[in-house]
Amino acid sequence: QVSPIRIHRLLPPCKVWLDERQGMRQAPIAPGGIVSSLSLLLLLVASEVLLQQTAVFVDCFVAVQHRDSKRGSTEAAATPAATPAATATATAFIAATKPSIRTRSRSNAPLRTSPVSSSSTCIGSRSSSEGGESSTFAMSHHRSLKQFLKHGGRAYGPVIMSDSPVVVEMLSLVGYDHLVIDFEHSPSDLHSNNGISLLRAADASASNRRTECIVRLAGHDVVGMKKLLDIMKLPGGVLVPMVEDAATAREVVASTRYPKQLKRDSGNPKPQNNIDGIRGCAAPFVRATGWGMAVSMDEYMEQICNDLLVMVQVESAEGVESIEEIASVDGIDGIFLGPFDLSTSVGRMGQFEDEEVQQLIKNAEDKVLQSDCFLAGFRPPTMTLHGMFDRGYSLVCGSLDVGLLKAAAQQDIEAANEARN
Repeated sequence: QVSPIRIHRLLPPCKVWLDERQGMRQAPIAPGGIVSSLSLLLLLVASEVLLQQTAVFVDCFVAVQHRDSKRGSTEAAATPAATPAATATATAFIAATKPSIRTRSRSNAPLRTSPVSSSSTCIGSRSSSEGGESSTFAMSHHRSLKQFLKHGGRAYGPVIMSDSPVVVEMLSLVGYDHLVIDFEHSPSDLHSNNGISLLRAADASASNRRTECIVRLAGHDVVGMKKLLDIMKLPGGVLVPMVEDAATAREVVASTRYPKQLKRDSGNPKPQNNIDGIRGCAAPFVRATGWGMAVSMDEYMEQICNDLLVMVQVESAEGVESIEEIASVDGIDGIFLGPFDLSTSVGRMGQFEDEEVQQLIKNAEDKVLQSDCFLAGFRPPTMTLHGMFDRGYSLVCGSLDVGLLKAAAQQDIEAANEARN
């Protein structure tokens, strides 16, 4: 399962049983009945504690397996072997609860990701080396969505607003390049357990094909960024809305980096020492590194630079005027345009046929395309996907999970009504 089974599923039948016992109480309950009731309640409490820890156990077990697979033969020989019974039990449990670690064939399950290469350069991530597994998909030649986009790739995926791990897991299996998990306008956030459950759901689907998560935060929040990155396994991305100037863009980048992580690289056209990171470090103890067991600290530092996609969203006329300065900030990989907010900023909400709105969006697109950042955005109703990719967009979100569900439901009921008439 993607997330721990909720004990609330057990409470209704339990309550019915207790109600029946209560209704039958014409006389004091026998001692055996009291013991049975207490035993059932204790069992439920123990189950709740166990199930809450299941997801953490699974992630830890996967991290250890990944770590052990990278050890040399000398280390492996020095490690005591597990008993066959223990190995079989653990393997069966993980196979049932964590599909992402099942054995997969390269020929029919192409992946875009690959182990971190020791030759990758953390500094100057625009020229980072690429790795990956051979497959029929062009994306699988690149270790992450970020590297795929930087080498001219074009990505497509929906926005997740349902706050449903089930939906995330299912859509991750469809074949999308990315899922934008929305923390800005949806019920999802970092303060509920469901925030991490959505990321776990996407990870659970990686056995088929890697669909990366891009999390759109509610706003520029240093603490929120730190908490998000601590629970997000890379590769993946972050999207910060309503960025209107270069100063805010620099703060966004700083919140994704550790102190002294950036330095000058003469091979990169941008100066690398303008932004010093401010992210607090708990890397050896958080999910992002498998609690220090899946990747080393050096590997994680490289992942941050090479595989963490950092995008800012420009959504106002003022922001459009500052696109050149925003795009010049080192560490900003892409600029994401929000057409609805852009139209609203000039008093023409959703009026995409309006000349002023069209000109504003075109100006924004032209400025991004003339920069070193890639162009990303939502598809407005007046544009086709072909038109957006032809325009120069590298990353497009053209649907919402709740919209896909609504459209399918409306089509279903229309077909039913037609059949009944």
